[in-house]
Amino acid sequence: MARRHAEELRYLSGYFLDRLRGLATLRALGAEQAELARVRDASERLSERAMTVLRVAFVSAGVLEAIVTVAVALIAIYVGLTLLGYVDVPGLPSHISLRTGLFVLMVTPLYFQPVRALAAAYHERGDALAAIEALQPLLAGAEPKPSPRRPLRRAPAIAVSELTVTFREQEAPALSELSLSIEPGELIGIAGASGAGKSTLLRVLAGEVDPTSGTALLDGAAPGRVDRTAICWLGQRPYLFPGTIEDNITLGRTGYGKADLLRAAHDAGLGELLDRRPHGLDTPVGDGGWGFSGGEIQRLALARTLLTGARLMLLDEPTAHLDALTESRILRVICRAVRGATTVIASHSPAVLAVCDRVMTLDRGQLLIEEAHLETDVVAAG
Repeated sequence: MARRHAEELRYLSGYFLDRLRGLATLRALGAEQAELARVRDASERLSERAMTVLRVAFVSAGVLEAIVTVAVALIAIYVGLTLLGYVDVPGLPSHISLRTGLFVLMVTPLYFQPVRALAAAYHERGDALAAIEALQPLLAGAEPKPSPRRPLRRAPAIAVSELTVTFREQEAPALSELSLSIEPGELIGIAGASGAGKSTLLRVLAGEVDPTSGTALLDGAAPGRVDRTAICWLGQRPYLFPGTIEDNITLGRTGYGKADLLRAAHDAGLGELLDRRPHGLDTPVGDGGWGFSGGEIQRLALARTLLTGARLMLLDEPTAHLDALTESRILRVICRAVRGATTVIASHSPAVLAVCDRVMTLDRGQLLIEEAHLETDVVAAG
């Protein structure tokens, strides 16, 4: 029963969180009432599971409490009859004083206290076993002693050879025998339609996805063996945590002074934002970036990168959902931020691809074409 209750609680928590994040979409499509009914049904199922667990707990506690009550009653009867002289049990005193009788009656509940505690411990044990079953897959896959990772002291060269990545839920591979090479310090654009494998390639280079076959190497080392702090990942919608601007730039890392934070913030284009906010770096940030525009959220994410000095930057649609003016400002910040780093940008935007040294186009997980920067062609034609 406890296991089923834990499963229902886990399901309802995830279900409610997903719907809460997509509340704006549900309201825009007029589906909020239907989802509200589903959440209500899931909540009622959780209530039923909780009542079942409580029923078992109350029954088990009641049985043990009844045993203790009967035992205390029998001892009280024995003490009372002995005081009156009506009971003479062989091996036991035939007479006790009133003081001794009262002391025995007072100590008897304490003697049976471990039995009462057993009822509560039994219920907690059931909850703990249910939690262990849920955590066991995570604990089984955890590495007890992670091996040391290799630092990147300079912009790395990237070598991808016959790389294939296949996901179980998909029939076709996300990447199919992909081979490419990137020189240290290059700014490479990855183009292609949705589902072409752009994000998968970035995730492989970040060490988040292991190749099914083939290799992807950063200066001769697998991405999973490289120090994660030397790799920057910037997605379409960077997440901002509740706190302050400083908290979101440092992400809890220590050792940075105010001058370092201000330099990273200004280099990321946050100067105007800090000037408008009276609290500066101590300006509160809402959950998910509440109170900040899309461009400001992207600049905050870039400030994190500039503070750490990442040697490999992986940008997945960094200007998506931004207007043209904001996109141009973010691009100027990106061009400053990528100096001294190898950078791979996945994007559909012609403006983003135009600032790249080379553009590689993927189609169904394979390299379709590769072309140099557009300005190179213009200069050659001139």
